[in-house]
Amino acid sequence: MKTLRNILPILFLVLTVSTSEAQKNKIYSAETNMKAYLQSKNPDDLLQAKQIIDEVVKHEKTIGFWKAWYNYGKVYQLLGSDSITKGADPSYLLTSLDAYQKSFDLADGRIDMYTKDDIIMYLKSLSVAFYNDGVDLYSAKDYSTAAEYFIGVINTDELLVKESGEGMPFVENSSSMAVLCYRLMADQARSAGDLDAYMGKIRDAQHFFPDNTDLMTDEINYYLMSDRLQEGMSIVRNAIAVQTEALSADPENKAIAQQLSMLYVVEGEACFRNDSLNKAYESFETAITYNPNNHTAQFNCGVILVEQFNIEGKSLNDMTDLD
Repeated sequence: MKTLRNILPILFLVLTVSTSEAQKNKIYSAETNMKAYLQSKNPDDLLQAKQIIDEVVKHEKTIGFWKAWYNYGKVYQLLGSDSITKGADPSYLLTSLDAYQKSFDLADGRIDMYTKDDIIMYLKSLSVAFYNDGVDLYSAKDYSTAAEYFIGVINTDELLVKESGEGMPFVENSSSMAVLCYRLMADQARSAGDLDAYMGKIRDAQHFFPDNTDLMTDEINYYLMSDRLQEGMSIVRNAIAVQTEALSADPENKAIAQQLSMLYVVEGEACFRNDSLNKAYESFETAITYNPNNHTAQFNCGVILVEQFNIEGKSLNDMTDLD
């Protein structure tokens, strides 16, 4: 009996190690299928890799193994890029990005240089796939998925910068496209008469782009349409106060000055829509002081001057008619 007690823990250890090694061997099997796919472009090889790696990342012995999640990310990236398999699930690329993020967190800096080069190559390819598919989805007016893909570019870029110190050149345009997609979805809701859904889309976008002045303008429009102008104006003025304080602490910061300039444009446009022409003009003038190249503010000043000239001209005509 004593001998049996001694043997049982050893057997348990052997079984545990064997199970763990078996799961790790499956990772190599998935890699083999991926390599076969890259040579043959036969989606069956890729689907076989998916079947294997799906099991690996769910198993208790490998669920916390960074290399399992890294290969999971690679398999799903290839699934989302293959012309045949990508149509089965639009979330393949997004799943891939999530897997890479999990993999890097688990690795905690323990990635060898060879693998890191492989990572950088795949991340760059993922960024390009997100962007190109995002443009296609935008053209097809699938604004919701397009926005997810453009944000995918941004999140992939963060990983790239972290791993290589250098991002992709189209990340800024991806931000603009993501904002545009959300604004178009909001506009669709407004056209349908659903102001709550309109504001919901603006809020969704602001979660990712909290300082975007176009979204702030849309938010002001919501309050205008809801006859709650003062609530909207208070948001803008609070933002102006925050940025003014930030600029006081860093007077040479051009980015803050430009942000302030755009905030005053938002304030001016709200005043203009509320028929407060003089206040609107003051806001646009202030915008120009912070950024002399703010063409929107310059144009709006011109519009107001023409509007005021027309009003004064009409008043003179009315007086002449009375005579």
